[in-house]
Order: sequence, then structure tokens, then C-alpha cells
Amino acid sequence: MDVIEYSLGAQRKAEVYINRLFAYFLDQEQPHRMNSEFLRVFLNGLPDTCGFEEDIHDLSDVVVDDQVRLTEQADGETVSSGFVDLAIQVPNEWFLLVELKFSAEDTQTEFYRQDVTHIDGVPKDDYESGAYYLYLHQGDRPDANDPEFSNWTWTAFVETVLTDFIVDNAPRYPQRTVVQLHEFADDIRSITGMSDPTDNVDEKIELYLDHYEAIADVTATFENQWETFSPITGPLVFLTVSSPSIKDRSVRRATITYYSSVRTTLSGTGGSAQRVPIGG
Repeated sequence: MDVIEYSLGAQRKAEVYINRLFAYFLDQEQPHRMNSEFLRVFLNGLPDTCGFEEDIHDLSDVVVDDQVRLTEQADGETVSSGFVDLAIQVPNEWFLLVELKFSAEDTQTEFYRQDVTHIDGVPKDDYESGAYYLYLHQGDRPDANDPEFSNWTWTAFVETVLTDFIVDNAPRYPQRTVVQLHEFADDIRSITGMSDPTDNVDEKIELYLDHYEAIADVTATFENQWETFSPITGPLVFLTVSSPSIKDRSVRRATITYYSSVRTTLSGTGGSAQRVPIGG
């Protein structure tokens, strides 16, 4: 994938790049060094309504693509077509079509499930095991028009899958990947309105008081290393989650939140927020 740098100045542009980041993280062939771990956690975390029942012990044959062409064909001719945001599949076995929505209305899910006959030129009937459909959307927006699409909110995805994945695995991954994962989560929160500065204030204060020594240790390390970091980039967050002083998951969450806030504050002080490029 090409190098990507983006900002949330234009929401539509941000949405497009979030979609591409999502595909990048899910694709085990990309150079993020997570192999199939994020893909496995994502598939395990799918809502029960999706009915996903495939064996995910070995995901080596799974293919992930974004903006995949879906067509309705009759007598060898294309009648109509569209592009689904994500297609996750084991060729000739099963597929999962994922439509990612932020503010836009659903205009495609009925077509994708009811009318489409081919996925990227391959007949749907060639998939012998299962067909699954997921609609990932903002909580304050309507569900998918097609009743067979499983509805999942961005809030639920971030809180039950993405945040826990970062907390549990960040110390094992390259710094670049950790920074990208945090930016991915931060941008979803920003676009979907999850970033309310008053959220969980009492809980954060209680965590801070309960774990003051651990957080103070991380803060001291952060201040000692400050000069070696660009003032806006994500090594601040990587430092917090990899510190040996932080063993408790709740404290990790608190420090991640704190340094994410620091990064956001710094980006508004006159510097331009710099994204870590994908790939390379």
C-alpha cells in the first residue's frame, strides 16, 4: 500500500483513509508485523447476529481487499454494480462483506445481499461454506436497510475489540504499528463523536489516585525521553503501554487516555498533526 498521511480537516477524506487503514490492519500480508492477530481478534469479536461460524485457527488463506467491485450479472452481462468497503474471504469457501458508514445513509446493503451475483468477478455460488454481511455504523444513525446485515456500532468495535487489542498487544509490535493503531482509534472517536472530554472524568480521577506511583513513574520516563520524540507523534503512547511499571489493564487504559489527550492538545498548539505513514 502507498504511503498515507492524512488529517481530519476534511471528514470525507478522513473516512476514506480510515477505511484503508482498516483494510491494512486486517491484511496479514501487509508490513505491520501483526501477522493475522488483528484479523483473528476482529473475526472473534463479530456480533453474534453476524452468525460467523468459520474455523479461524488457520487464517493463512484469508484474503482482505478494500473497495471490491460487486456486480449483478445476467446472461453474462453486467446489469448493475457497486463497491463494498471491505471484503474478507477464503476463496471458494466463505466471504464477509463489510460496509463502513459514518454520517452517510445506507443505499447499498439491499443490493449487495439480494441482487449481487459476483464478488470481484467470482460467482457468489462458488463459495461453499458461508456468506456473511456486516454493517459498521455510528450509534446515532439507522441500521442497515437489509435485515440480513449484522449491525455493529463504531463505539462497540472500539470499546470491545480495538482498545483491548492495543492494550494487550502493543508492547510486542513495532512502534510504527502501535502509533498507527492509536491514531486509528483516535480518528474513529473523533469522527463518530466519541471524544467527549467530560466522559468518564470521575473514573479517570479515581484511577489516577489509586495508581499514582505507577503513573508518576511513566510520567518521569516520558519527561526524560521528551527531547528524543517529535512533540506530536505517537511514541508518547507507545511509551506508556510498554512501561514495565504498568501491569494493570485499567492503569494502562488510563495512561493511554492521558497521553492521547496530550497528543491532541499538542496538535492544537500550532503544529500540524503528523501521521505515521502506512507501509514502508
